[in-house]
Amino acid sequence: MFIRRQGRINQQVGQVGSAGRDDPCRPSLRDMINDPARHLFHFMVLDETHALIFGSIGTGKTTLIKNALMSVPCDYAVVVFDAAGTYEGYTDYYAPYPLNPLDYLSDIEALDVIEEVLTMRFPRLPYVMTPAMEYMFMRAYGELTGQADDQLGNQPIPQAVSDRGRAVGEVSISGLIKHLNDLVSGGALAREDEVNSARGLIRRLTYFNHWLFGRTHPLINRLINGGLRGKSIGIDLSWFSPVQRWFYVLSLLAILNSMQARDLILVIDEAHLYFRLGESTLTTSVRVGRNYGRYFALITQSPFDIPREFISMNKLFIEFPTLYFNPENIIFREPGFKAHYGRDVYYNAEKTWSAIPPAHWENPLTAVMHIHITNRQMRNEHREPYNLLTVEVDPTIKPKTGTTTLRKCAEAHGVRLDVIRESGFTDAKMKDRLEGVWECVGRP
Repeated sequence: MFIRRQGRINQQVGQVGSAGRDDPCRPSLRDMINDPARHLFHFMVLDETHALIFGSIGTGKTTLIKNALMSVPCDYAVVVFDAAGTYEGYTDYYAPYPLNPLDYLSDIEALDVIEEVLTMRFPRLPYVMTPAMEYMFMRAYGELTGQADDQLGNQPIPQAVSDRGRAVGEVSISGLIKHLNDLVSGGALAREDEVNSARGLIRRLTYFNHWLFGRTHPLINRLINGGLRGKSIGIDLSWFSPVQRWFYVLSLLAILNSMQARDLILVIDEAHLYFRLGESTLTTSVRVGRNYGRYFALITQSPFDIPREFISMNKLFIEFPTLYFNPENIIFREPGFKAHYGRDVYYNAEKTWSAIPPAHWENPLTAVMHIHITNRQMRNEHREPYNLLTVEVDPTIKPKTGTTTLRKCAEAHGVRLDVIRESGFTDAKMKDRLEGVWECVGRP
């Protein structure tokens, strides 16, 4: 094994060749092993694996990603879904970039995502939408797109997207709600059950009636079509409700699956929220992602949040310290590292807990990387297929310089952030300045 402890590298690692040492796009294996936190994404790409990152709150998971964002593989784009607003300045682009899922998804695909999100919001309901509501959604979608009933469920009609992200003949969540309201108020729905289904559907779609889903920003369109390789984009979702955040994440994943997008690394925090629904959009994305060069860094607080199937299908795990796993561990004063080495060892009077703690317990902001090597280059350097690396996270990492952020663009155009937070980029009183901000957040 190559094991790095307390900043020291064993002899085997020190002898790895230095080819690529000066190439930030393709660092040498030695550089990767010497600083696994900075080169996390390179490990994922080289070994063709997703990364599962877990540990108690405050142990360094977010800081690890900030370290990794300093070295983005040049053939890949990195997407960070930021629910807490902590990655500003650490990605090349950072803003709440709007996404209209109906620019890309068919009626069936969009309906699946909506129902999955509502199931996350109301997990105890036997069903979140009736068949009549589902049909009403498909009917309204078809009427707005000009599709006949026998065309429902097909791929969406291609919509021409302007340089400002507005689709010609655009269909959006707000457009669907308006159309349904018009059907109800105009008497187009003759039967009472149709009216009730339409009203129930409007009630559910209201969760997603937000400017964030009004029109797709051109930068997101570039991302989907492979135009941001070598760059990182932080999508600030901190302004929005949990339901809106879930809808954004799952919609983009569904779009990437539908469009067969390639060469992406996606960072999802609180990933356990998306694990609870069996064959969910995230599960499907993880299963098929490697075939298209799409890899996921999934972050959660406990290994118990991770389904067994995810454990068995992946080859890279980042383990931050977990103090206790079960209530009895508290009663018996058995921290996670004691369970690691066994009770008998620690109840032996000749040894104390400080004599043999795991490497990632010795210092703050330290983790251990478990990696199963299946890459030929890495195996040529190291005979062991299973290896452990101590990952030391640098908490002093500074934001990048020269990044594009909403804050910078808003200040440059004299727009307060609370204006955008309230109404997006469409406030009529500030149209020209908001258009400037819209264009600015998409420029390097």
